Amino acid sequence: MELFHEISQKGPILDTVTYATLLQSMFQLGRVSTTCELLRKMLASGQIPDIVTSLILLNGLCETGHIKEALKLFEAMRNSGLELDVVPYAILIDGLCKVGLVKVAKELFHQLSDKGLKPNVCT
Repeated sequence: MELFHEISQKGPILDTVTYATLLQSMFQLGRVSTTCELLRKMLASGQIPDIVTSLILLNGLCETGHIKEALKLFEAMRNSGLELDVVPYAILIDGLCKVGLVKVAKELFHQLSDKGLKPNVCT
């Protein structure tokens, strides 16, 4: 977070790409609470997560076992108007299976065809 504060005070205005990079780094370090704080700052600054940032968040939440938050984010992504392809579904299906929620993962898998999406190797 020190780097974030230094960049935001001395550097250029933070954009979605910068936030996405910082979010991914915090997830990789296992610092989920810091990631959530960064997301709040991103939203407060008027930056809206794009699909890449949303996928970083979704993947990070799934990888760190925060599946309830991942499900909420996925719903928010669907309701936001972002054009979702098979990737967010694959990330969430994988996360659900890893925590033993296979039935929910199957339901999500079946939604792919309802959305006109074709499963890939990952799903």
